[in-house]
Amino acid sequence: MLNRIDLRGGVPDPRRLLPRAQLDVSVAVERIRPVVEAVREHGYAAIREASERFDGISPEVLRVPAEVIAAAEG
Repeated sequence: MLNRIDLRGGVPDPRRLLPRAQLDVSVAVERIRPVVEAVREHGYAAIREASERFDGISPEVLRVPAEVIAAAEG
């Protein structure tokens, strides 16, 4: 369920209104470590494999063309 928070009333510190994730950073680091090590060892092939595993896609190229980036900025 999504909750709507109206910040138009001059809320002094909106961070207090937002729930904080309960995350143990050390657990997150240990879960991502194998992915980082695989990328270090195998480069592009490991990135494609992780992308397919986590996102369900296998991109042909990883580099975003400069014109696409420029269009997104403008």
